[in-house]
Amino acid sequence: MMAYMNFLDVREADNWHYRGEGAANLVLAYNGSDPALIGKVLRLRKLVGNAGKLSHGAKETPILLPEEQILWAEWPRMAAATSTAELNHAYIGDVLRPLLGDKHVDPGSLVDVSRSFVEALNRNIAHRRPAWRAETGSLILSSGIGLLISDHSSFSIPRDILTEMPPTITVEIKPKCGFLPVFPVMNEDNLIKTIVSRFAMHQTLKLSQGKIKNISKYSPLDLFSGSESGIYKAICDLFMTPQNNLRIFCNGKEVFGEFDDTSTSPEEARVQLENVLGEFLPSGAEGPVVAFQKLISHLLFRSNVLKKLLIVQKLDVVDIEGSIQAYEMFLKHLKSSAPHSGVQESTPNGKITATTGSPPQQTNLLNGTLHVNEPRKHTKVPRTFEECRTIIRDFLISATAKDCGIMLTLLPVGSMMSDDISLPGSYVVTYSGRQYLHKVHLLDLDVKQLKKLPHYFQLDKEIVTAYRSCSCMDSSFSTPLPDCVVSSEDS
Repeated sequence: MMAYMNFLDVREADNWHYRGEGAANLVLAYNGSDPALIGKVLRLRKLVGNAGKLSHGAKETPILLPEEQILWAEWPRMAAATSTAELNHAYIGDVLRPLLGDKHVDPGSLVDVSRSFVEALNRNIAHRRPAWRAETGSLILSSGIGLLISDHSSFSIPRDILTEMPPTITVEIKPKCGFLPVFPVMNEDNLIKTIVSRFAMHQTLKLSQGKIKNISKYSPLDLFSGSESGIYKAICDLFMTPQNNLRIFCNGKEVFGEFDDTSTSPEEARVQLENVLGEFLPSGAEGPVVAFQKLISHLLFRSNVLKKLLIVQKLDVVDIEGSIQAYEMFLKHLKSSAPHSGVQESTPNGKITATTGSPPQQTNLLNGTLHVNEPRKHTKVPRTFEECRTIIRDFLISATAKDCGIMLTLLPVGSMMSDDISLPGSYVVTYSGRQYLHKVHLLDLDVKQLKKLPHYFQLDKEIVTAYRSCSCMDSSFSTPLPDCVVSSEDS
C-alpha cells in the first residue's frame, strides 16, 4: 500500500476546514495542532451522480483503460494505479517532476481516508461550499485514498516569528499555451493558428457562447516571451482583464480576481487591492499595484518556471491535428495487434503483459520521460505504432502543462528575520531595497485522459471556426482589424 497515513477518526474531521474546490476535486486546509499536518492541505476526489452505488473499498483493477496502460507502460506505478489519487501521484512524481523540477512540483503523499471521516467532512463543510458546487455532488470517495500536499499559499513559519508580520500574498495564474504551433500537415484552412495564439482565438468562442463579457487583453505569448518586459506586459494585462486567469489572495482570502455582475467594479477592486498592498509594499511614486506587478514579473522571470513550463508545452510538436491522426492510428494498431507493434494486453489481475514483438522503445527518455534538451521532431503524418504512442503521450503531457496553474507566494521579511528562516522550496530575494520570502509552485497537474483527444480536436475546430467568422477579421484572415486580439511570438 502506498499510503503512509490514515485519516480514520471522525473527530479529526473537525480540524479540516474548507479551502475550495473545482469540478473534480475538493481541497481542505488543516487547522489542528498535529505538527505533521500543520501547513498541509488535503485534496479529495469528488464523485457526482448516484454515489450510493459506489463501493468505498479499494478497487483491485487498474483505473487506466487497457490502451492507456499501454500508452504509459514505461511508468509502472501509473499502469498499476487503482485510484485517481494514486494515478495522479505517480504521474506528477514520476513523469512531470523530472521535467519541471523538484522545487516547482509537489506530488504530495497518499493517505487512507475512512468513510466515516468523509461523511463527517461532508457535514462540517456543507455550509461553506458554494450552492452551485454543492448541487453538483457530495464529497464521496470510491477508493478511500486522498492526497496530502503542502499548503503552498502560506509559509510554515514558527508562530513566534510570525508575530506582527505583514500579510502573506498569493498570486495564482492560469498561463495557458505559450507558443504557436508549426506542423507541416496542418489543414490550410487552419493556418491562422500559426499567427494567432490559441488563447486569443478561444476568447472569441467564449464571447459568442456568453461565457465572458469582454475579450481579455492578456496574451500567453507575452508571458512566455523569455523577457522580463514581456512578462510584465502580460501581468499588467491580466490585472486589466483577470477572468479566471488571475487571482490574488491575502492570508488565504481572495482579494482580487474575476469580475462579474455580483462583484465590485474593476475600479473598486483595484482600490481594494491597493489598500491590501499598501501594507505589503513600500510606498513609492508609482503606487503599490504597479510596484507589485513589477515584483511579480521579476520573480517569475528569476525563477525560470515559465521557461521550464514552455519546454514541456512544446512536447506537442504536431498540434492536435497531428495528434488526432496518431490517436486513430494507435487504436488501429491495438485492434490489429500487429506483431511488430509491441502491443500489450491487460490480464484478469490487471497487470500488463507483452503479447508479441518488442517492448515499447525508450529512446531519449530520462527517468521515463523525454529529456527536455532533446525535443522530438515530426515532419510527417505518424504511421508506426511507436510513433503514434510517442506523439499521443507527448501531447497529453503537453496538455497538462498548458492547463496547469502557477502559484507565487510572497511574504516581506526583515533582514534579521531572513537569517532565521530556512524553508524547503522557499527563497529570500531582495527587490527595490526590501527582502521577500517567496516560492513558486505548479498546480493542477493531473493526467489527461486518452479518450479526451476527440473532444480536444472538436474544440479546436470550434475555436478556429469562431475566430475566422469573427466580424473583426477581414476576408484574408491574415490581417486582423484593430479591434481584434492577435499576438505574435516574441521568441
